[in-house]
Amino acid sequence: MTKEESILSHLMVDGFHAWGGFYKTLINCIKIDIPINEHQKKHSVAQAINLRSHVNEGVRRESHQALEAKWQEREELFAKILNHITGFRLQVYKRKQRKTVLGEYLKKILNFSTSVREETNCN
Repeated sequence: MTKEESILSHLMVDGFHAWGGFYKTLINCIKIDIPINEHQKKHSVAQAINLRSHVNEGVRRESHQALEAKWQEREELFAKILNHITGFRLQVYKRKQRKTVLGEYLKKILNFSTSVREETNCN
């Protein structure tokens, strides 16, 4: 690992990982009211997302609308968090002189594909 990579790795703790942790903490604190069978109940974000696959169309609709309303309530805060996460990653890629983020993912896919072919002797 180069000195620059080491510095970036240390900065990620207070940058990328910190913002990601803040986002997760915020999501875990949010409770969403969704009526099911005429009973109002508070659900976590994960539960509300799962309710969008409920067998009852009304429950799916209510959970979707409740989630949308909650995101709109805090849209500025979510936008700031996600923009900081993205901005940090873009700066890292810029510093590493990567032209595109997509290029990184394509390289990983290509390397994975090549290693699988080599391991299985498939050509």
